[in-house]
Amino acid sequence: MASQDSPLSALDATRYASLRTFRLDGSWVETPIWFARELDHLYLRTGEATAKIRRIRRDSRVELRPSDYRGRYAADAPVVFGTAGICDEEEGRHGEACLKERYRWQWNVIPMIPLSGLSNPHPGLTLKERITRARSKGPLPGTCVVKIDVTDGEH
Repeated sequence: MASQDSPLSALDATRYASLRTFRLDGSWVETPIWFARELDHLYLRTGEATAKIRRIRRDSRVELRPSDYRGRYAADAPVVFGTAGICDEEEGRHGEACLKERYRWQWNVIPMIPLSGLSNPHPGLTLKERITRARSKGPLPGTCVVKIDVTDGEH
């Protein structure tokens, strides 16, 4: 396990992380995420057609920093380096279970609520569809789970 002062410990102490993925030209894009940690792996769920997934498929290097819900982090925030990959169905269910355990009822409910300053990932859903998704036991349709293997240092 990580020591008290490790970057992973800093992630354990927060609900959000800023995920940095890399474009083809080497520049980066940061996105705030929810994540779950299991030993030296992290899981996140996102839409399968997002630019984030396209970037991960092209370049698996990622960086994470503890952040607020908008992805803002302190200049001296510790960095966790990793390699990301899209989970297969079985591992995706496991990652989803880890995420649900960490965020509990909020895991499927919060994404259904419009929040100021954030885009709603499900704007066209009816109330009935929102309730069905909130009660879902598996990954939501159109999403995938990403597993990040933590590495020792910079890429």
